Amino acid sequence: MRLLGDIILGQAKALSSRINNELLKPIGIWPNDPDWMKKLQSQDNERPDWAKYKQQSRQWTKQQKFLAQQRLKLYWQKIREKRQYRKKISKVLYTNKKNRDFKVEKPLKRSIDTAFLSDILAPFSPIEKHRAKIAFEFSQAYKLSISDLLPWKTIIISELTENGSTTLNDMRIHFTENKRLDKISKFQHLLQMVMDGEINLKQSEHVGQIQIVPKSVNQRSVIKIKDKSGQSYNFKWSSLNDAQRNKIITDAIERKILCRSVDCE
Repeated sequence: MRLLGDIILGQAKALSSRINNELLKPIGIWPNDPDWMKKLQSQDNERPDWAKYKQQSRQWTKQQKFLAQQRLKLYWQKIREKRQYRKKISKVLYTNKKNRDFKVEKPLKRSIDTAFLSDILAPFSPIEKHRAKIAFEFSQAYKLSISDLLPWKTIIISELTENGSTTLNDMRIHFTENKRLDKISKFQHLLQMVMDGEINLKQSEHVGQIQIVPKSVNQRSVIKIKDKSGQSYNFKWSSLNDAQRNKIITDAIERKILCRSVDCE
């Protein structure tokens, strides 16, 4: 297994080196970042210690189980204290009635008020788990780059459908805060579309205009939007006007919504 793992690791490093030299290095002339390639270099000097990683993973799981166990113990301790408190109160009330002259009536059996359990069990409810999941997804969105925030493929397909063949420089700018990053994000998705056989890219001269020629574009123009309440909505991009499209793009960039392309049914 270790030999097989070393083979897979070597192939992954070779693939990473090819991507750096053949793809990312030419793209690196666009960003205004002298350390662009240094950030993308793979670390070959250290061999991954899978045993240590697995050991740390098991230790973390064990700690989480222990914390959950201690938390439940505290919950049940509070529940027992509440029950003992109610029993003491009932005894005091019954004793006061017995010492009076009028006829003593047995205390009525009442069901225990479980309202106090809501605060204890709330974090484990499906609603709270759903809220925590949505909050986690939006927190992760702040770690994503602009190339992963917008449904670039849907935007590109829609523009090619409306205008036909065009150039990379003539395409509409959506991320106006950084036009260079906007162009890089488009180019990354254009390369994927070339691999999928949907378009052709032509360049007549070195560092010249990149011509985008539709080939067999699959017009999947449906996007899925999720807001911070967890509600999801599907919209057909081609049926939206410019104001609605700009609103979706702006909200996605500001992390007010999560937006991605989906396949048409």
